[in-house]
This record gives sequence, C-alpha cells and structure tokens, in this order.
Amino acid sequence: IKEGGIGMLHYEMPENIKSAEVLILNDKGEPVHINKIQTQAGLNQYKWDGKIIDNKGNITLAKPGIYHYAIKAKNGAGEDVKLKTYGIGPISE
Repeated sequence: IKEGGIGMLHYEMPENIKSAEVLILNDKGEPVHINKIQTQAGLNQYKWDGKIIDNKGNITLAKPGIYHYAIKAKNGAGEDVKLKTYGIGPISE
C-alpha cells in the first residue's frame, strides 16, 4: 500500500450466509482492520481505504507495505464457510 492508497477486494458470497467480516492482515499475519461486510449472494467487493481501526476505535492510516486479506463467513447454523476471493495485488492511490 502506498500512503493514502485504496484497495478493492473482491469475494464471491454463497447463498444462506448469516454473517461475514473482512480481515486486513499485515505482513506478520496480524489483523490490522476488521469490518462486517454484506452477505448478499454473488460477487461482491469491499473498498479498503487504508485506515486501521484498533480495538478502542482509534483510526490511523496504514503504513506503506504489503497487506493481505481474508473473509470469514458463517451460515445460518453458525458453521464456517469458505469463500472465493479475488483481487490479490498492490493497493495503490
């Protein structure tokens, strides 16, 4: 990510998902941003503006570097569901 960068993350949501969240991970695999996402079935996208929100709600901008993302989703029975994700690449201005 470059300073002030934006990332478009794409994911394919199956049907019958009750809850989902996106996790932005730093180069050590530690989450730096977690947010609830829409659970509409089909191809969806999430726009990450490079902001990091800590557990106290403080917001800072991510330092330039490499970040990864993961999507966690649960179905109506509370079981984890694996999703297809797209859009691996640099986050740029």
